Amino acid sequence: MTRLSLASPAALCTLCAFLTLLTACGAGNSPWPATAPPQPAAQTAEITTTAITETAPAASGQLHLTVRGAECEARLGPERAPVQLGLTGPCAIMRDHKGSAQTYRYDDAGGVQVYVIVGEMKGECGTSAQALLVRGTEMKASTLIQRGSHKCPKVGLDEKDYWMFAHK
Repeated sequence: MTRLSLASPAALCTLCAFLTLLTACGAGNSPWPATAPPQPAAQTAEITTTAITETAPAASGQLHLTVRGAECEARLGPERAPVQLGLTGPCAIMRDHKGSAQTYRYDDAGGVQVYVIVGEMKGECGTSAQALLVRGTEMKASTLIQRGSHKCPKVGLDEKDYWMFAHK
């Protein structure tokens, strides 16, 4: 290790220059040219996009789950009007242990076929769920939305939850 002596003129000049630089910077007077402060990003119009995130076979056609903007929607086939869900995307269809769409039919509720959609997905799980209720070629969203509990589409959901969606 080399020892620096403050007695040498070069070391003394270096130390003085360093202290001058520190003093100038500490007072807000940088010796380097100032850069312009970052400007806020330009305001842009919200772009609404629709992307099919998942599909599943249904008795009366293919169930398409999409996200438009930040909201989830579903439709039975491309020719039908979408059903708006009260869920924020990303969304996923609840699946059974084989990876198929998990669904239950309730004849005592007018023959409704129930599909559960999980919203507000973060990673593999979400924090909200709503059902799609399908009768023949008609589909509507359930009025019941479960919020605040952890739901994982790949794990599935207990049948009692499907019953509750069908009968509420």
